[in-house]
Amino acid sequence: MLSLYEATQLRVHGEDILEEALDFTTHFLNLIASFSEPVPIIHILFRKHGNLIPGPRAAAPPALPQERPCSEQAQQLLIQPLHRGMQRVQAQHFISFYEEDECRNEKLLQLAKIEFNRLQLLHRNELSQIQ
Repeated sequence: MLSLYEATQLRVHGEDILEEALDFTTHFLNLIASFSEPVPIIHILFRKHGNLIPGPRAAAPPALPQERPCSEQAQQLLIQPLHRGMQRVQAQHFISFYEEDECRNEKLLQLAKIEFNRLQLLHRNELSQIQ
């Protein structure tokens, strides 16, 4: 959903399907951002549209932990889409969101932190040489 929202930000005038997608994703991300704790997406859809699966056993939606939205990430994206922000600041935000992800790859996270800190150190050294 976050990627679709990002894609709709790059639309041009006259792309009706992307306008509709923007309305849908904005509404959905606002809904996600309104939750204080992570809630599986299926529960959000169930609350909005009622019973999605016909039959007597469809009383409650199944929990899908791999689809847990992050309300903070949705809020941040609604405030400022990724392509409109400074890459380094956005990378720092994404690293903090990724740290909280239950399905994260620890080595990838460590590599991202090392790369971020290395580049930050390089910028500091360049600034100290200028002064």
